[in-house]
Amino acid sequence: VRRIQPCKKPKKKNNMDIFAKFATDEILEVEGRWVDLDKSSKIRVARMNNEKYQAEFRKQYAENKATLEKGDEEADELAKQIFISVMAQTILVGWEGIAYKGKAMKYSVENAKKLLQHKDFRVFVEAEASAFEGYRAKLEEEQGNA
Repeated sequence: VRRIQPCKKPKKKNNMDIFAKFATDEILEVEGRWVDLDKSSKIRVARMNNEKYQAEFRKQYAENKATLEKGDEEADELAKQIFISVMAQTILVGWEGIAYKGKAMKYSVENAKKLLQHKDFRVFVEAEASAFEGYRAKLEEEQGNA
């Protein structure tokens, strides 16, 4: 005797919500988000490649194109300095509780350039600025506005 198996209901497919997965907060991308360094120090980091970053990078590249296209050591050093300058103006946009060589340091673009000369700090800031999760848009329900 052959038994007939009961029909299984097809599983309901959940469609991936692209907004929920990939949308970012464009204001946060430009104005930055706070990243704690320790209990008393934090930096404000805008998202890498935001609109301001792209505009400033294009401007500085255009101003220095001839030197950059040489591809020599001078070009490499200039490229690094342009990257630091653009990051200081558009990515590292604030801080609290920062000192340098034992002295409290107020935020300014010039001071940001000074700190970003330190490769490992620059790498840290760049990693935070590239961290997609930190700039994700929140659904209204998640924000408590539902």
